[in-house]
Amino acid sequence: MEGVYFLWLLWIVWIWSTFFMEKHAPRRFSLSILSLGTIAVYPYVIDISTLSIQVAAIVIFLFCMIELTSYSLLEKLKLLIYSLTICAGTGGFMLMKIFDPVWVIFDPKWMLSLFLFFLIQMMTPGDLKKSMLSLYLGLFFGHAATAILLNQWGMNMPIGSPEILDVAAYVSTIFLAIEGMKVISGYFEAKQNIGKGKQG
Repeated sequence: MEGVYFLWLLWIVWIWSTFFMEKHAPRRFSLSILSLGTIAVYPYVIDISTLSIQVAAIVIFLFCMIELTSYSLLEKLKLLIYSLTICAGTGGFMLMKIFDPVWVIFDPKWMLSLFLFFLIQMMTPGDLKKSMLSLYLGLFFGHAATAILLNQWGMNMPIGSPEILDVAAYVSTIFLAIEGMKVISGYFEAKQNIGKGKQG
């Protein structure tokens, strides 16, 4: 079923932000509200003329736009370039999926996810927040552009469909897993240094 992985990720983020983050963490409340709100509106789709838009994608897009306000003009321009790059990559992959038979053999969601992960890693290495903003904004723009183009050809594809939300969840999970490994590695390294200090 499409979108299931995305929903699981939202539940995990909500549980983590609600019960395990420090009470005074700056993004604890916003992450909790975002994840729970996105779960609540997930089943709904808005129809605008001949286009359909998944409400969950709109909520995440608006959250990303709010997060952009904390950056300087130069940083915003950089993020715009990153997002447009991901937009072009997403649009190209979506069109290949439709017109190239090789997509029948491989899982297109994982192929697109790995492609976007390496693309984002080249543009924003080591900055999780910029990576996430570039990912979600780029995916939204890319999927919207593809949906509008297909709509002109008589093919209806909801903008921010469950399939593309799963792609976002796959890439996010890869980034979060890497950050988790960094935290664990730093913890054991600090513990080892403390042990060496006691021995010295």
